[in-house]
Amino acid sequence: AFVSGGGVEEQRGGFSESRNERGGQARKAGGRVEIRADLSTPVQRLEVDPAGRRWVYASPHFEFICDDDLGLAVVREFVWMFESVWQFCGSYPYDLPRLRAKEQVRMKTYLVRDKADYVRMGGPPNSAGVYIPSRDVILIPFESLGIRGSNGSYNMDRSTTNFVLRHEIAHQLMKGETQQAAWFIEGSAEFAATVPFEVSRMLLTHHQNAVISYLTANGWKEQGGRKLGRLIVMQKLEGFMSDSYAGFQGTNNSYASALLLYYYFAQFEGDRKGTRLGKYVRQLQKGLPEQDARRELLGGKGYEQLERDVASAWNQVGIRLKFQ
Repeated sequence: AFVSGGGVEEQRGGFSESRNERGGQARKAGGRVEIRADLSTPVQRLEVDPAGRRWVYASPHFEFICDDDLGLAVVREFVWMFESVWQFCGSYPYDLPRLRAKEQVRMKTYLVRDKADYVRMGGPPNSAGVYIPSRDVILIPFESLGIRGSNGSYNMDRSTTNFVLRHEIAHQLMKGETQQAAWFIEGSAEFAATVPFEVSRMLLTHHQNAVISYLTANGWKEQGGRKLGRLIVMQKLEGFMSDSYAGFQGTNNSYASALLLYYYFAQFEGDRKGTRLGKYVRQLQKGLPEQDARRELLGGKGYEQLERDVASAWNQVGIRLKFQ
């Protein structure tokens, strides 16, 4: 259904923020720290082929292959989110090869009008979007992105949360040697997805409140959460951090637990700058086995002490953890 065509159309602009010390871009506005996309972020129309149902658009770091003509105005609205997540991941306390590559290759997302076509292309039937590592692509139906309309006349429903898509974008950006431990793979994606996003802004200073609401209740501004309450049961950390991906998927509260643990290392532990996370990732990138790299996270502690430290940190913000 997808064949190449021709035609180029472009609108130019860029991000407006100053770069912070780790490579992200942030701005203080009204007492809030944000990552904000310039409303004229570059958008190109690279291919147009109505007969082949293929329209290709591009932003600085992403390429969007669509099976209907969305129009530049609609594409620009979701480009703000994709590019903001790219900037947010650039603020992590470790390098991601995709973000620092000398020759940038745009990451691909297929936007599919009909849910049946989405499933046919490999999307799980009950999912709102998916990243497929073997193909290095994101698949997402129009409806999940908040795209409304038909036959080349579309608009964006800004009430759509896009949580799942931000999760999948983070997976795509994180591809590489870091993707070994299941808790880290999913915890890092949940970490990025839980930053509140509004139109063109990631509201960084609201992140902790959004995470707490997502875990315990119905999420930021009632946009969806896990509703686990203030007492959350986690698997014992030695088993949880060692578990296979299949084992992770079969564990109760696995995604919530991954977020709790990743957020602890990113925001609560030690100097609160994610230093141990950075050391862990660098060891993985050097080729060290994950179990050996994990010693950087433990910092000489045993798993029981780590459980006490994680529980104590989350207890300070009103969440009780029970390991079993």
